[in-house]
Order: sequence, then C-alpha cells, then structure tokens
Amino acid sequence: MSGRDVNLGRGSQSSLEKAELRPGDFTLRKGDRQLYANTVVLSGGAGSGNELRLRRSASVVETPTFDEPKLWRIEMLFTAPDASPAVTVPAPWVPNPISPDLVKVTVRRSTDRDKSVEESFFLLSGISISDATEHALPLYVVRGFQVGVKAEIVGSDGISPPGGAAHIGVVGSIVEVSSGGQDPERNAAQPATFEQGAGGTQVFLQPNQYRKQFIVVNDGSAPLYVSFDESAIAHGVGARFAFILANRGDVYESPPGGWQGFVSGAWGAASADPLDGARVTEVT
Repeated sequence: MSGRDVNLGRGSQSSLEKAELRPGDFTLRKGDRQLYANTVVLSGGAGSGNELRLRRSASVVETPTFDEPKLWRIEMLFTAPDASPAVTVPAPWVPNPISPDLVKVTVRRSTDRDKSVEESFFLLSGISISDATEHALPLYVVRGFQVGVKAEIVGSDGISPPGGAAHIGVVGSIVEVSSGGQDPERNAAQPATFEQGAGGTQVFLQPNQYRKQFIVVNDGSAPLYVSFDESAIAHGVGARFAFILANRGDVYESPPGGWQGFVSGAWGAASADPLDGARVTEVT
C-alpha cells in the first residue's frame, strides 16, 4: 500500500482504544455497513496551556465486533480549523498548519474472535511540505472481525513529541465492501501512483473484467483530465476527456459495477515535483 505501511505484528487486548472513546464519537448507519465519526480536533499542544480540553491522539472510528470477519474500506478526511484562511471543507489530504509535525494514522484489525490485533500505520505530512511522506491516506481495504482507526499528532521524525500547537480536524469512515466471489484474504484493492512529470497522456488502468470499482485522486499541481479510453488529452484543440479533477485532493469514485475498460489521464500543466501526480485504485 505504501512505504510507510508497516505490519507491527500481533498483540492481545480487549478492545481497540475503548478508553479513548467519547459519547457520540461514532454513528452506525446503513444496517451496520457504514460507520463515520464526528470530527475530532487534535492539537500538538494538547494537555497544556489553552489546549487542556483537546486531544493529541484519538480513536477516530471503530466497528463493533462481528461474528464473522468482514471486508472494510477506510477513508480519512482532514481540515484545519485554525488556518488562515480557514479550511472549512474536509479534504483527503492533510492541510499545511500541521507543519512541521506529522499525523500518524494507525489501522488496527482483530484477526479472530479473541481480538488478536494486527496494526499498520501511515505517517502523513501537511500538503505544503515536500518530503518522502504521504499527504493523504491511500485507499485502504482491510479484513477483520473488528476494525479501528486512530489518529495522532507526532513529531517530524514520527516518534518524538510534536513541536507545534497547530490544530487539525480529523474525521474517518469505515464502509463494508462486498468482495463477491473473490477470496477476501487476497488484496481487494490495487493502488498505484502516477507522476505528473512532463504531462502528456498516461494510461491509469487497463481493461479488467473483474473490476468492481475504481478511484482517481488528483494529487498534482494542475487540473487532471480523465478519459474512459487510453487517449486522454488536456484542454485545448482536440481535448479528449470525460471529466476534470480541477484541484489537488479532488476525487472521482466510479459507481460500483461500472466501467471496466481503459482509464487514462492528462494534466493541464507539467510539474518537476516528483510528489505531484495521481493516485489510482482499482477494486476487484
């Protein structure tokens, strides 16, 4: 999934961060198929000064424990409530007020009814920082009897205490995924990244009769023009595209059971930053 995706092995505990839950944090919807959380505000200075009532870490969203393992898709949205100008609309990427700290997202899954737990974590940096970390949680599909997501602010090395007191809002959702006839232990989602580079047309997806859905995220510095063939062309003479992802963080999520042919993209401008590009995930 990511260079920052690390399997931390198994442990045994009675719950996933139950001590950090607060009344009303989680809401169960759609017949136990989707959970989302209210926005949690985190601060690097939590517990001191004017930040006594805030948290540095929190269990953002968590499923109940089920009798059988289920396949879940995890998504995270972030906002910066004290930014100038204020970021009022949540986005999948971490906004810049968190600099130079990082947001550490930990995904935990119970692998059996005794709640043996496996963990993976991601270190996410503010969108204005150019370094080796991700700016958004990749599309993540995980199988478990219980699944939980925790977010916390950590220092620039991912370990030490944070250096600033910036606020960041975090909200998460966990949606049950229908895997059809596929073995649920196999990877149900295949993520890939494409660099913006010199621009031009890039083929994101080849035809796949087993595709159930796909997601395209513009993580670049220019509008991304996407076409349902292998010949996307950006604006201008001979433009060829089905839709535009105009801004960094814009997302297209195809309808389940939809297009299974070629998908290609072209940017409106080139970029020399290797972190600019697109994130494309195919769910099979």
